[in-house]
Amino acid sequence: SVSLLVLIIILIIHTHNVITDLFTTERSSLNHRTQTPPINPKYIATTLLAQFSITSYTITTLVGTTTYWTVFVPISSCSFICKLSSICYTISKSSMYILFLCRLHSVYGSSAFRYSPTILIIASIINIIFSVIFIALVIVYTMTSHLTIFIADHEIGVLCNPTYPGWLVILVASYDFIISIMFLIA
Repeated sequence: SVSLLVLIIILIIHTHNVITDLFTTERSSLNHRTQTPPINPKYIATTLLAQFSITSYTITTLVGTTTYWTVFVPISSCSFICKLSSICYTISKSSMYILFLCRLHSVYGSSAFRYSPTILIIASIINIIFSVIFIALVIVYTMTSHLTIFIADHEIGVLCNPTYPGWLVILVASYDFIISIMFLIA
């Protein structure tokens, strides 16, 4: 799939840039900037959050693409693979939101438009708590169905399909909508 290819390219480029930025003295990945940011805990955290989010999205897309479209997997793996994809998506979304809050603080932290650090920390904690709850709910309530594929009376594999309870889908969608608004207001 094209989206998987694009994500893998972004992941490779970003990983290279993170390594050259954080682990080399010349920091050549930042040559395009007029001012090189200092390497401090805040900078390291935002860099690693971005890396974590991109990696999680890539894993989600990789698992989703290989499970649902191209590769046939054993029935015993269906549940694990579907849950892994959902968990990686939740982690990537959560880390992306926290990265957004960190960037808000770094961009507006010393201006008249600054956000209260306390509110940003509370929003991050709420985000993490709900993400952990959603991961637990996904692990417990995700059901998988599978379609066995036969060619000439020979089983060649299984296509996996996750099934989520309606209330969980509504809960996750509501959370996503509310947290998006909360992070814009924060």
